[in-house]
Amino acid sequence: MPSSPLSGAEDAAGAVAAKQPDAQPPAEQQEEESEVTLQASSHLLKSASEKFQAAMERWAEPGAAKQLVFQCRDGEEVGSYRHLLAFVHSHGRELPQGADTLLGLLLLAREHAVEPAIAACLQQLLIQVQLLPPSVCLSLITELETGCSAHSSVQAAADQLVSLCCNRLGALLAEAPALLPAHIQLHAAVLSYLGPLHCMLRDDARRQLFAKLPFWMLRDSILGGPAVAADTEATVLAAAAYWAEFNMPCDVYDALGRVDDVRRQAAELCSRIRLPLVPAHILLNYHSFYRLLQWFDRDKTLVMRAIASSRDLPMHLAMQQAAVEIEQMGADSENEEEEEEEEEGPDVDEGGEGKAAALRTLR
Repeated sequence: MPSSPLSGAEDAAGAVAAKQPDAQPPAEQQEEESEVTLQASSHLLKSASEKFQAAMERWAEPGAAKQLVFQCRDGEEVGSYRHLLAFVHSHGRELPQGADTLLGLLLLAREHAVEPAIAACLQQLLIQVQLLPPSVCLSLITELETGCSAHSSVQAAADQLVSLCCNRLGALLAEAPALLPAHIQLHAAVLSYLGPLHCMLRDDARRQLFAKLPFWMLRDSILGGPAVAADTEATVLAAAAYWAEFNMPCDVYDALGRVDDVRRQAAELCSRIRLPLVPAHILLNYHSFYRLLQWFDRDKTLVMRAIASSRDLPMHLAMQQAAVEIEQMGADSENEEEEEEEEEGPDVDEGGEGKAAALRTLR
């Protein structure tokens, strides 16, 4: 882990002095820490950040070294310190242009509360947002969700950037070939960021990105698995309905020739939701006020059938439990006597048939 001491100099111009190995160290020495020393103007650092100013006040203590030492994760973070000093020493005139470099500088400036650098990076990223790669978009969404600045105007720019990154990332997910290795990694990273559906619905940034997902990703990756990541089936319905509010037309008059496609999408989503497990009042509410169930079941026939099925659900669950108990009793008796095995056989078969019937009804 390289460390980056900043040596203070009272002049306004900053000189950079780096201590680095001349060649790649042997394998057994690669984990040793290296030190990179960057000379900086203490006057300009104090004016750029209250955090730097507070740290430099300790320099007045007897025997204190006039250095600020920071542990860096890698060489890229050392480069971000170089860019931060260049920005401070040039009074904001020197700013890198690359998206990844800007991201690194933004995060470092936020860590040290260098507000002018935060604002400059956000402004430059807003200009480049339609050209940002998906990895940078996702990094900005995840990193900026906890806030970026104490100044309302700067934080407003950060919020705007997150919103535009959500739009950009959703468009890239819809356009990119699904089988490319890079796209598979991005796909997994997006799903990891969204997390369980009940957590996603409580978070503004995650909801915003979720609403921009392409239909195939919602259908196959989020709702298509055997175990959907949600606390209840009502949450699954809520998530699908939330997505539909942003991606399906309000009614047939707004569909513009897409009526069949929209109805097909609604059917494919609702077929992945176990509607009988959703409380009746929630089903009726979502049918009345949300377009997903209206497109799927305009006359409410299937919704009422799901409600009727849910009323009989406890009885079927009891039947299923009884069938399991009968089957277990039959298995125990087989170990005692072969004669009882023949007598218990019909009861076991009847229990198996009852269990299968109960499962068919549940489905």
